[in-house]
Amino acid sequence: MNTTRMLHLLRNPYGFDDAEIREARLAACDIIEQLQTENAKRASVRYGNWTITYNPKAIPIDSFDYDYVHDDHDGTNGLCGSAESVESAKRDINKTDWGYVFWDEGLIELEG
Repeated sequence: MNTTRMLHLLRNPYGFDDAEIREARLAACDIIEQLQTENAKRASVRYGNWTITYNPKAIPIDSFDYDYVHDDHDGTNGLCGSAESVESAKRDINKTDWGYVFWDEGLIELEG
């Protein structure tokens, strides 16, 4: 659907049938989803073998807006988490409960 027509339908739906309005709404949703995906990719930060991504949650606090995940995360090994900022995610990664941090050079044991 033409973007100009889609915007016109969304701003002033009177005089158009329900099918046209629905098509415009679906097209707008597709565009929004595409933009969110592109923005998320730009918002990702690499930190060693970890990826930190801005991913705001549908809750009223921002303490968990950044997700971090290790390249070897398999969904069950716990190599992931959430933090309130990129810096906080880096601190969490460096002080993991798992007792180690994966960097490109390999496994680094943490002391203490």
